Amino acid sequence: MLVMVCATLATAAPQVFALSRPVTQPDIFFPKGYDQKKADLMLSVLQDKKFHYLGGLTSFWPAITPTSLAYPTFLDYDGNTASLQEFLTALTRLQGIHIQLTFSRQPTSGSWQVIYSHTAPDTLTVGINLKSTHIDLEKLHLPEWKPGT
Repeated sequence: MLVMVCATLATAAPQVFALSRPVTQPDIFFPKGYDQKKADLMLSVLQDKKFHYLGGLTSFWPAITPTSLAYPTFLDYDGNTASLQEFLTALTRLQGIHIQLTFSRQPTSGSWQVIYSHTAPDTLTVGINLKSTHIDLEKLHLPEWKPGT
């Protein structure tokens, strides 16, 4: 009897007490009361079917230090240089949304990753995977955008 109860709790606990959840379709856990117009603008690009979404994760952790992310969402995409170019161009056209670019050799499952955090709710960070065989940085032309628009 005790073994059965322990086995049941062990299999049920991750679903009940999880502090992260998979994101099977592109979506963001926005802060309560966040501007719906800005949320819709971001999601219009992130959910666009022309961009190959691989999966993601939302964590329900508050910021532990002033520089840590609060309730971050990580969304992984795969694609080639042209697709990334189109993705970045679409993001830079969003009024009131700031875009940060990072470049990393850390293993991710795709060509780029979008990171959103309650710490900077009007910012999307796009991390470009330098190990991706689909992205040619020499052919990537960063779109022109006007800061603060």
